[in-house]
Amino acid sequence: MEEQTPYGQDLARIALRNAVQGARRNRGRAGTRRSRPRPRPGGAQPVPMKVTVAEVADHFDWPVPVETTLVNQWDALAGNLAVGLIAVRFDPGSGVLSLRGESPVWAATGRFRSQQIMRTVNDALGQQVVRELAFLPPVPARPQAPSLPQAFRHPKPHAQTGEQLVFAARRRQAAQAPREPEDLFTAGDDRLSATPGELVRARAMARARAQRGAPS
Repeated sequence: MEEQTPYGQDLARIALRNAVQGARRNRGRAGTRRSRPRPRPGGAQPVPMKVTVAEVADHFDWPVPVETTLVNQWDALAGNLAVGLIAVRFDPGSGVLSLRGESPVWAATGRFRSQQIMRTVNDALGQQVVRELAFLPPVPARPQAPSLPQAFRHPKPHAQTGEQLVFAARRRQAAQAPREPEDLFTAGDDRLSATPGELVRARAMARARAQRGAPS
């Protein structure tokens, strides 16, 4: 039966475990370069860059710092438990892994799952590396730009309805329409109460005013 080559997260965990164990085993002596690189199977699926770096480090027996491994491979090591949590730094001396929640809710969820997170990460590394979790406060959101004062805002024009537009057009037409002078006309009540002589005199005065105003 043909042995299957691991891919994805399984490959990352194997490479990281080998790198950490090799770093402890080869500490204090220079690594020896192998004669030939491992052949990769044809048609393999794309592998993330950080997994490739771990493979190269394992191939050349380069020691990989545990703190770099935990921070760079956090998603692969913690799996679903990494959702909403960001690995910030790791102190190999004290075994404290500092995490930052994307929100206070995620930070509280991470604290509740601390034991499960440490157990999952240590199982992926093959050794008890993380002994404590520290949760940093979430990064505050950038404040929004203050709004302009009311004095600097341009008022938006009010939309007019069809009826208002019709009334406005009628007013403009009435204002532009030519009209005769109002002093040439008298009210109906005045005409009924005036005597024939007064009417004749008023018409004569109106004609005289009209003639004086006409160009010569």
